[in-house]
Amino acid sequence: ALAERAQQQEVMGTFNAQEVANTAWAYAKVGSHNKALMLTLAQRMLHPQVLNNLTSQNIANSIWAFATLNVKCAKLLDAVATRVRQPKVHYILSAQEAATTAWAYAKLGHRNKDLLDLLAQRVSSPEVLTCLSSQSISNLAWAFSTLDLSNLDVMEALAERALCSDAMDTFTAQEIANLAWGLGNQRVHYPRLMDLLANRLSTEEVQASLTGSIIADVIWAYAQLGIANCKLMGMLAKKMLNLDILTAFTSQQLSIILWSFAKLGICHQQVFEAMGELIVHPSLLHTFSAPSIANTVWAFARLGIVNYKVMVHMAERTIVPEVMKDFDEQDICNTVWAYEVLGLQQLSPAPLFESMGKWDSLT
Repeated sequence: ALAERAQQQEVMGTFNAQEVANTAWAYAKVGSHNKALMLTLAQRMLHPQVLNNLTSQNIANSIWAFATLNVKCAKLLDAVATRVRQPKVHYILSAQEAATTAWAYAKLGHRNKDLLDLLAQRVSSPEVLTCLSSQSISNLAWAFSTLDLSNLDVMEALAERALCSDAMDTFTAQEIANLAWGLGNQRVHYPRLMDLLANRLSTEEVQASLTGSIIADVIWAYAQLGIANCKLMGMLAKKMLNLDILTAFTSQQLSIILWSFAKLGICHQQVFEAMGELIVHPSLLHTFSAPSIANTVWAFARLGIVNYKVMVHMAERTIVPEVMKDFDEQDICNTVWAYEVLGLQQLSPAPLFESMGKWDSLT
């Protein structure tokens, strides 16, 4: 009832910048997904009288709300980006406001290069950098990496800030995953930081909140950076064998973990056996995409693990027309190579790739 009333022109037309931001924030905070209301608020925010009076806090709160509720209005995001670039706004952006804004744009998949450059410059300034919390550091690293901001200076600045004890000692499991993923995706090598994050992740308080997605992101990040932290990997392997975590993995997460272990040269028999059993289950098997299939069979072959059941089911999944058409050159090479290396040529999908004209150009 309140949302319907708020959407009426005689009401919404009176909302000022603070009221728009507060309303959007409130609905997102309680998880109330009312897309019609959010779009109406977006239109109101675009009104010059409102847009030109948005404070940095108004912007952070409102854009956070749109991202949290997954309501994207490109026109609004571009208009807000222009507003943020005004000196009287971006010069007073706090550490949290800058991080929240960056996170929201990344969450909505909206890349505004000028805004990203400005946010990177702002958070790199000493007065803001020293105020970044562990959450802000991880959100910024994740956001900049997600939106492909190639700025090594800001990533290194975030890494240096993360090394400070007042930040390191407060990192949660999700924050560690976001930061590690951001660094891994951008290939930012900070061995000391990755060692400290591994130590933090190994504490009981952080381990207690580990989930399948966090485990997959962390292992992938270390693999991308070529860091085989045996103690960390052993702990995560033990954790992921917990039935509640193991059975919650998606096909993509399974393939990422197996690929990462293989890339690092870590042959954990229990993990590969347990995941092998999951892979062949019909409910999960039918969700495997071309990249996930390629990564999975490559991982088994890379470590010389012959799991006939897995390879048979992966071959059967590969020949499904809607799956096979999505194989790119790298996927094809990795898949065919895996069957050849394991001596399972009779299962190899190479002839089918050839019949589709996908194999000739690669041989």
